[in-house]
Amino acid sequence: MEQRDFIEQLFNLLISNKRFPNYQAERRIDIFINYFLERILSTYLEKPATYICPEFPLLKVKEDDKPVINRTNSNKVDYLCAADRDIFYVELKTNKGTIKKNQLDIYLKNLNWRATLENFKKIVDLPRDDKDYQNKYNALGNKIYNSNITHFNEKIRLIYLSPTLIKESDTHKLGTAKRFIDLKFKMTEPEQQVWEYLCSEELDMKVFEIIAK
Repeated sequence: MEQRDFIEQLFNLLISNKRFPNYQAERRIDIFINYFLERILSTYLEKPATYICPEFPLLKVKEDDKPVINRTNSNKVDYLCAADRDIFYVELKTNKGTIKKNQLDIYLKNLNWRATLENFKKIVDLPRDDKDYQNKYNALGNKIYNSNITHFNEKIRLIYLSPTLIKESDTHKLGTAKRFIDLKFKMTEPEQQVWEYLCSEELDMKVFEIIAK
């Protein structure tokens, strides 16, 4: 089978399955988005961007603003990234209408990098019976603390990769939105074949920033 035929069949299967209920397309498409993420953000922001880690944990907080410390103690940001001296939360959505207000509210309440780092330490230091799971959190802690990002700007920025734009409200406004198909960067021929599908009408992906008021 030719490489182009394989890529075409692979993405046709993803897009076909995406039409059915209960198919979690984000989990399948994530690796392809992740692969291009630095170039997507660099082109959108017009400055070099760096991918730091996936599934960055945010400490859960009750309605009384008290943190919850237990084994299910965090909400996860899809990707943590940086550009210049700014930290970015990057959230991936692949289905129209899947941007949930409660999730957005969590991100908007956790845009202070100093406070986020303090809560992150609580999560990493939480004792876990599963040693392999604890080792993964230790590795994540090392990734964060052994880099210079701990001294980056205090205000975290929030970016969505989604086919659906978020409506503005009294808590946030919408920054510039760009379609994937309008982002131009260098690619090899195999990369171009994959990127064509990420830019397809079926996915209709866009990148945009949410700015807290």
